[in-house]
Amino acid sequence: MHGLVLERFQDEQVEGALQEFGGFVFWLVKPQTATATALFEVRRDVPSLAGNRSGQSGSDQDYEILKKTQLALLKSKFLLTSALRNPSIAASPVFAGVADPEEWLQDHLEVEYPENGEILAISLRGNKSQAEDLRVVVDAVADAYKREVLAKELARKMNIRDMVERSLQNLNSEIKRKYEDFLDIAKGMGKPNGENDFQRQLDLKRMDRIDEELAQLERDKLKVEIGGNSKESKFVETRIEQLKKRQNELEKAVQNRNEKSVDLETRGEELKQLQQIANDMSFKLEQMDIDKQLPNRIRQVQQAVVEPKQVASQ
Repeated sequence: MHGLVLERFQDEQVEGALQEFGGFVFWLVKPQTATATALFEVRRDVPSLAGNRSGQSGSDQDYEILKKTQLALLKSKFLLTSALRNPSIAASPVFAGVADPEEWLQDHLEVEYPENGEILAISLRGNKSQAEDLRVVVDAVADAYKREVLAKELARKMNIRDMVERSLQNLNSEIKRKYEDFLDIAKGMGKPNGENDFQRQLDLKRMDRIDEELAQLERDKLKVEIGGNSKESKFVETRIEQLKKRQNELEKAVQNRNEKSVDLETRGEELKQLQQIANDMSFKLEQMDIDKQLPNRIRQVQQAVVEPKQVASQ
């Protein structure tokens, strides 16, 4: 009986040793893999010209939508098609025996935010012998992302900016023409050679110059606030108050000096509305020009690098 137990124990030891040896051999012969990874930063805060101060922060929901959108774009057909458009990429050994490289990339390309942070990782795994080919393919995807998504978004913003600028130029031309008509009508209502007519035109021109200076000061105020120069900002605000006070005085003087017709009043209101629209457009254009100087919210921080990895038996 004791001999039977001893024999069974010895058999189990031999079997365990063989399993361990087999696992060791499997570990030695199993191919090593490599992972090529490119990194992009997707900032939560909108960049600011204020240097080291944080920019404007959106809501958690907006940021999550932004992040998920980038993941979807990286797996999209149009982007992967762009990445494979280069024949040398499409013919890469990575796709050896693959009928549809685009579909294969959609299945095997890994895009994620490690630790749910602000870094977007684009990775591709494969045999270590193809490490350089993996790196080239990942770089091709990253380049397509920059070209098809980031660059086109910048171009879209620039097109909008140019449209606003052209619209503002056309509007200013229209305001100038309407203002000249306004002056002609106002002149015809008074005494052409009298002091009253001369003073009215003089006041109107003064108001026009004040409007131009106020518009410029509003733009200067925005720049000063961004630069953080409180002393200069106070000076600009004081000047704006002085001009607005003088503007009110001139408006009252013109109103008291002239009996305006319904047509003239209508034209005057229209001019005020058009000038307000022009000021708003000018302010918007100024903001767009400032945005051009800001660092990109999404930018590449690392081209594809290869990380070798030994895969052990389970």
